[in-house]
Amino acid sequence: MDENPFSKDITSPEYTLKYIIDLNLVEIREDLEDIKVTAIKEAELLKMIENVEKFWIDASLTVIPYKEKDNIFILGNNEEIISKIDDIKLTLNNILGSRYVERIRDRVNKEMKKFRYLSELLDEWILH
Repeated sequence: MDENPFSKDITSPEYTLKYIIDLNLVEIREDLEDIKVTAIKEAELLKMIENVEKFWIDASLTVIPYKEKDNIFILGNNEEIISKIDDIKLTLNNILGSRYVERIRDRVNKEMKKFRYLSELLDEWILH
């Protein structure tokens, strides 16, 4: 048997059921199951963070003219975007709470920092 049995091309005629049985994968079944579960969970988290990152592409604040002055605006009704930001912060917290986050932790922390800043900024603008 090859030194690394997993380096074979799975379309190769040598990759038979007997070959797989000879690898004795039953002995490492639990390890393979753990790897599978980890890969699935990491893929789910990756999809979640990608959806969060899409926010920046589509998001826009509503502004309205201030009195009748040119080029001076104030915030309009932004309840929908504020609600979306709150939802995203919850999603990011859920991702960070997962035991499978390690590979994307820096990316998630970066997004969390941006959303916290945006949230604080909007709070200041709305209150003042």
